[in-house]
Amino acid sequence: MIEFLTNLYPTVRLDQELSDELNHKTTRLDVFQRHRFLQPGQLQESIYFIKDGVIRSYYFKRETEFTNWFFSVGDMMIPSTDFFLPKTESTVYLEAATKISKVLELKKKTSLISMRNIQFLECL
Repeated sequence: MIEFLTNLYPTVRLDQELSDELNHKTTRLDVFQRHRFLQPGQLQESIYFIKDGVIRSYYFKRETEFTNWFFSVGDMMIPSTDFFLPKTESTVYLEAATKISKVLELKKKTSLISMRNIQFLECL
């Protein structure tokens, strides 16, 4: 988890307490192809960081499937409109596109608190 944050915020140094907290609250998931992380109508409760594999974001319009994004190794996976607007239901599917994908999951409530701590550290 820490490697993803240092890539996102290269100028920030995380103290040991914050590093330990993030590692403790991160869950590693190994999922198979077509595993759905999210579908329309659900609330997204987590941020995912891709360690291996590809995750596809897509939606349907008039029974036609449209891919609107691919997330791959090193990416932070969140559909921005669904994640940052409070209590907004998803309009897209997030689905594993490779045989096996490895991701790190950080629950939304935890991640927002931790991200605030990182933003605070950037100001120092």
